[in-house]
Amino acid sequence: ANVEEARPPRLSLNFERTLSNLREAEAALLPPPGNNLVVIVGVKFILNRDFDIWDKTFSAVNKRVVKTTKKKLLNGENNDWRIMKCLDLFDGRSHCIEPRQLLELHRYQRVSRLYGLRKTLWNKDRFCDTMNNALRGFEGLTEFVFPCWMLPYDFSDLIQKAKTVNAGRQFILKPTDRGEGNGIIVMDNWSQLTKWKSKFPDNDEVVVQTYLPNPFLINQ
Repeated sequence: ANVEEARPPRLSLNFERTLSNLREAEAALLPPPGNNLVVIVGVKFILNRDFDIWDKTFSAVNKRVVKTTKKKLLNGENNDWRIMKCLDLFDGRSHCIEPRQLLELHRYQRVSRLYGLRKTLWNKDRFCDTMNNALRGFEGLTEFVFPCWMLPYDFSDLIQKAKTVNAGRQFILKPTDRGEGNGIIVMDNWSQLTKWKSKFPDNDEVVVQTYLPNPFLINQ
């Protein structure tokens, strides 16, 4: 029988076209030379409060930092940015960029904003719900997170755990409608927890966690 000699493989036109597209996509990930612009945008009071620290942070890695507004960006001012630091509190109407604009971004542009974050990880009560749901069935991992309860819904479980696995622990209570440490109290034992409502007469919901008495603090 005649044996045909093996022919070296030839690159098909489709493969060459795909390779070319991949090279173009890779190039699109790189910003233009010298592009180091960071725009800081968001809610006005947060901008005024936090701009200096972000300016110092980005300037330390040789980025050019500009405080701007959503309106100015929509009008084309400084829209060649490489990084957008979005200082926003809300999941509804954005103070930084509209969702439709995300489709128009260059591939090298990055936005530090995740829609839905407030409802899953940011708010203390939502964070409690998220972590409790995530750890359900993985009890061995609870040593890496603080257990948390939502009052009044988890009161029975809180008292049961406070008497057993968390006996002797202190508890920190945080009202869900306040922030920046306002309204927080610490209770020394489970018996004080039974009177939690008297401490928060105007709050319908309170987050409770075990208290860390000796945290590692900077410069201490």
